[in-house]
Amino acid sequence: MNENNELQNGTTIDQQILVALKENPGLKAREIATHLDVDKKFINSALYGSIKDRCAQDEKYYWYLNKDAPTSDKNKKVSISQTALSNLSRYYLACLGQDDEGGISVFADSKYGLDYVG
Repeated sequence: MNENNELQNGTTIDQQILVALKENPGLKAREIATHLDVDKKFINSALYGSIKDRCAQDEKYYWYLNKDAPTSDKNKKVSISQTALSNLSRYYLACLGQDDEGGISVFADSKYGLDYVG
């Protein structure tokens, strides 16, 4: 690779990454680097830089062209159960979360000879 990010065949690394993702959607940066015989830092530089608007990465770090990217489950609406048990559980967990804000404390001195810190 030369100083213009051109590979030996005269194409830029950006073009080669896009071709690789078109032919094999769902590659990790390491796999792209192996396929193109280029250091992974150049692949990451392109994926997070010059071609970031044409590629997408999923939660498992696989890269796709935007048109091939799988749809995310993040936008799905989650239904929350409204049973008495689920409401009680949420209330209990909320109380525990508030109680934990003060940290852990122990008695400075026990009247009964118990050792609370062991």
